[in-house]
Amino acid sequence: MPEGVSHPAAPLAGPAEAVAVEDPHPELYRLLAENISDIIIRADLEGALVYVSPTCRLWGYEPEELIGRPSTDFVHPDDRERLLANTAQVLQGRRPDDDVDRTIRYRRKDGRWVWLEGNPRALRDEAGRVSGLINVFRDVTARKRAEAAALAAEAERQANVQLFENAFHHAPIGMALVGLDGRLLKINAALRALTGYSEPKLLSLDFQAITYPEDLDADLDLLRRLTRGEIPSYQMDKRYVRADGAVVWARLSVSMVVDGDGRPKHYVGQVQDLTAAHNARRALTESERRFRRLADNAPDMVTESRLDGVLTYVSPASEAITGFTPDELLGRTAFAFMQPEDAERMRAMCQTVRASNGAVAPWPIQFRATHKDGRPLWLESKPAFAVDPETGRFTGLNDVIRDVTAQKTLETELRRAQAEAEAAAAAKGEFLANMSHEIRTPLTAILGFAGLLAERDEMDDIGRGHLRRVLSASRSLLSIVNDILDFSKLEAASLELSPRPTPLVEFAHEVLLMFAPDADAKGLTLDFIAESATPDHVALDPDRFRQVLFNLIGNAIKFTPNGTVRLRLDYDRKTGRLKVAVRDSGPGLSPADQAKLFQRFAQVDGSSTRQHGGTGLGLAICKGLVEAMGGEIGLESELGRGATFWFEIPTPIADAPMAAAQSEFSPSSLDGARVLVIDDNRANRELARAVLEHAGTEVTLASGGAEGADLAAVTPLDLILLDRRMPGLDGVQTLKLIRAAPGPNDGIPILAFSADTDLDTLLGEGGFDGVVSKPIDVSVLIETVAAWIQWGAPVARLERDDAAVV
Repeated sequence: MPEGVSHPAAPLAGPAEAVAVEDPHPELYRLLAENISDIIIRADLEGALVYVSPTCRLWGYEPEELIGRPSTDFVHPDDRERLLANTAQVLQGRRPDDDVDRTIRYRRKDGRWVWLEGNPRALRDEAGRVSGLINVFRDVTARKRAEAAALAAEAERQANVQLFENAFHHAPIGMALVGLDGRLLKINAALRALTGYSEPKLLSLDFQAITYPEDLDADLDLLRRLTRGEIPSYQMDKRYVRADGAVVWARLSVSMVVDGDGRPKHYVGQVQDLTAAHNARRALTESERRFRRLADNAPDMVTESRLDGVLTYVSPASEAITGFTPDELLGRTAFAFMQPEDAERMRAMCQTVRASNGAVAPWPIQFRATHKDGRPLWLESKPAFAVDPETGRFTGLNDVIRDVTAQKTLETELRRAQAEAEAAAAAKGEFLANMSHEIRTPLTAILGFAGLLAERDEMDDIGRGHLRRVLSASRSLLSIVNDILDFSKLEAASLELSPRPTPLVEFAHEVLLMFAPDADAKGLTLDFIAESATPDHVALDPDRFRQVLFNLIGNAIKFTPNGTVRLRLDYDRKTGRLKVAVRDSGPGLSPADQAKLFQRFAQVDGSSTRQHGGTGLGLAICKGLVEAMGGEIGLESELGRGATFWFEIPTPIADAPMAAAQSEFSPSSLDGARVLVIDDNRANRELARAVLEHAGTEVTLASGGAEGADLAAVTPLDLILLDRRMPGLDGVQTLKLIRAAPGPNDGIPILAFSADTDLDTLLGEGGFDGVVSKPIDVSVLIETVAAWIQWGAPVARLERDDAAVV
């Protein structure tokens, strides 16, 4: 025995019965201890090792390394409490219970753990007291690993069983274990849902009882082949009869389970519900049949083609449309029947749609083709790409082709008719412009010279009365011309509005007061009501607003023999809309008469003996003006109860305009001013000279554009009045000639002296600085000329918005 290693005590006769006796065979014990594969240790009461057999070298230790150290130093932490408990029992003189686990993990010197199974026994001194213990350890690591592997295998088996149970019961498709006699042994919820039976009822049946009779023979034949081992499994689509009698389609998959000897044990069946898919296939088949019937009988030509354009189906309508039978078209490309440039458009469209992967939808294309008999055709294609539902890729092209030859012919005729209508409208516009010029030109002389005569004091009362009648008739004629021209503009949608801040209440009241003389002559009372919510200023076109009020108030006075005419303003600040109502106490209107209103050239007083004049355009123009302003107009009336004409227009609240600067000009400032009047009408020239010379102006006259341009090239002037319509050089050409030629007058104001009402053209394309309209208003003519003349400095060209427009 090596030095320092204690001799083991002799084995005890029984548990806790160690006796201190003289060892008769010490050498024999040492020989056994040093050569057996088990480790023998001896420990004192404190647990310190006092002997370790040399077998410890199998675990990397020398006995000397272990002597004096407690055995707990080498025990796995998880096993330490169990070791101490076992040791305590031994040191108390008791033998550990047989069911106590005495396998402990000890650490080898290289750090690995080994399982050792001990058999501790107590050692006693001569007095019979426990003095320590002796233990024999055997390496059971291999056994423990085998046990762990067996436990893991069992756990895996149990997990697999559980997994199978879960998969069986919770599978989304029907599952069943079927006995060799065909009876259902085990089923899941999906199979119960598919068949509609309760679990007890289904387990009392066999699979034949729920199989559709016509499918049973095929199922049994496959089952026999499976049982004989001819096939490993089988699958078939079959029908089942539900508990409620309904028939469902399903896909059955069957495999066989055998015992350890390879003999059939039972069958496993999987049942997948195919009813929806079967119905969808049946619906698809029926849809395809229906599509074929529709395509074969449709008047339009239906085609299918590959992505390269080769036709794979053509409906019979092709013969009626193109003269070619479907057989003559199949295998050819659709592009072959198109004109080359149309074929390119079709290809470009198809490429665009394919490149976008369907993000861009195909659009209809009209193309030219040739009938089999040589006639030209116009066809319209409405293509749609066929898409594979699984991959989303384009697989071909479906098309519906319609003969639009008649439509294209009609379109050509309509375009021709439209061109003719536009030409007629242009001719009408030109005619109205010429008519306006031709009528306004003599009216200019009539009104102008009559106005000058009216200022003479030496005229007697009879002459003055005749002159008033001349002026009244002339103004009536001018009103008729203005109505016709305004209506023409409304028809052509060329009327432009110029909204600006307008003092609403003051403006409307002034318009009403202008009819005071007419009302007084008939003994009528004029009332004016403005609601408190009416703002001070609103944005509207005052000229057109005045025109509507003039018509409505004038009509009310005209058709009211006695009583009252009332003008009422209501403003809704929430919506920014103004409602204007003109109420009279006249005879009212019947429903039949009301239907005639707001129609062009229609009058209630339309008989040959009618008492009131007019063109019948006034209310139609009012309707057009109100609608052009974004509003609506209407009438409320009953026979014997008067009438209320109303209109409602959007009028945003506006800030008051900046106060205009005091004019530097006055009629007296025309003294010495030099004005050239260019007009081909002698009466208009003489009238302008009479008016302007009366105000102190030096007036030069020219009877045409060429003469006027020559005078402007050599005569210093302050302003030129230039007629728009003249033979030879017209007003615009004359203006450009004067502006282009360097001279004393290439920068002075040139005003259009015209009966034209198209101010946009005169001030825009025409290039005029301003307009003096015909017929002439004497005061306006003088004020306008004065406003454009500035002494002592070059004349500044006013912007269009500031131009003096009469």
